[in-house]
Amino acid sequence: MHKLVVDNFGPITHCEVNVADFIVLTGPQASGKSTIAKLIYFFRTVKDDVYNLITNPSGDKRIVKELNNSMREKFLQLFGIWFSFPDDMKILYEYSDSSKITVTLQPGSPYKYIFFDNSIDLRNSIRTAYDAYHVRGNTDYNDMITVNDVCKKKLCQIYNDDCDTIFIPAGRNMITLLTEHLFRLFTNMNDIERRNIDFCTYKFIQLVSSLKQSFAYGISGYHDIKRRTTMKLKNEDMLLKVQKKIEEIIKGEYRYADSAERIYLNGGNQYVKLNYASSGQQETVWVCNIIFHYLLQDKKVFLIVEEPESHLYPDAQMHIMNLLLLFMHAGNQVLITTHSPYILGEINNMLLATDVVVEHPGVADKVDSVVPGMLRINPDCLSAYYTRDGEVRSAFDNESKLIINELIDGASDEINSINDKLIAILFGARKEETDSD
Repeated sequence: MHKLVVDNFGPITHCEVNVADFIVLTGPQASGKSTIAKLIYFFRTVKDDVYNLITNPSGDKRIVKELNNSMREKFLQLFGIWFSFPDDMKILYEYSDSSKITVTLQPGSPYKYIFFDNSIDLRNSIRTAYDAYHVRGNTDYNDMITVNDVCKKKLCQIYNDDCDTIFIPAGRNMITLLTEHLFRLFTNMNDIERRNIDFCTYKFIQLVSSLKQSFAYGISGYHDIKRRTTMKLKNEDMLLKVQKKIEEIIKGEYRYADSAERIYLNGGNQYVKLNYASSGQQETVWVCNIIFHYLLQDKKVFLIVEEPESHLYPDAQMHIMNLLLLFMHAGNQVLITTHSPYILGEINNMLLATDVVVEHPGVADKVDSVVPGMLRINPDCLSAYYTRDGEVRSAFDNESKLIINELIDGASDEINSINDKLIAILFGARKEETDSD
């Protein structure tokens, strides 16, 4: 299991996060949830940076030095200028016991600069992968495809990670509205201008732009085309379950037709352009599309979703949570940041269902009728954290094997407390009026 350790960075004073199959980050806004999510994204995509450098035709043999430069650029696009970083910041990411990267600030002239320390084992492994690629790389085109595949597998072993890492940022309705304009704007930017754009948002827009055409006939059409071009889909049953869940969330079907994004309603007889659809549909449509795409292509993914509940009614929040759990059970990893008690409550339902079956196997059929196995969460596969005032602590109660109830109900408790006080004042005032009469 990967592990992230952070000291004195952004809003975080200290944290240790185990990167499990399902990770939940909750807490007040501006408390560090996105910082943790972006740091994990940063380190999980280092292997992509290495691959791009190794396979670059003008690749430099000083691969580790070039990698550090590449990582520094990406770090700045994710977190901004380092002048504001504290001198004692330290970030450690462990891929395995012998492979890890440490990020610190080091003295430089005239300023301190970001320093990446790849462990000795990691540096040697990267150089080995580079040498293996370039020794075997002087071949014809077909052989190069094989060499590229071998290189990717080698990097997956080095970084103990065989997933593509995808970050779906918050504010998706605005991104959806402006996708076409933003992508054209980004492609005309120079490197300095692009550095000032949030890296995760930029990569998300790139991904959305590249996938639109695949959904020309909607999810069902994309599925049918894949069926006709593949001998047998490995996960047909899961794809059908996911497709049904997406229909429950979107309340229609997304299609990219006539160079426009549309939501088709009433069995496809009517449509509304996506920029006129509900904010909930705009927020969720590309979460759904991306999940379906990677399941259909049978690619393993580490999926990071900020605020999956955004602009959704409580029952739709339950459905989006179920969709993410289906995706996890298909062999993927998921990280979410959330403020929603409904999302946290649904996670607890899935944990409780697992616990009931483990403790009382005889009632498994009854539990299945309420919570199918494909939605249940094994507590050993979950990491849940609560961020507040610079601290990051576990949000999981080891005794109950649930997310701590106080975190789910904390906001509502405060609201109810205010309500109780106002009612007490009201009854007190009425009593005084009655007594005076």
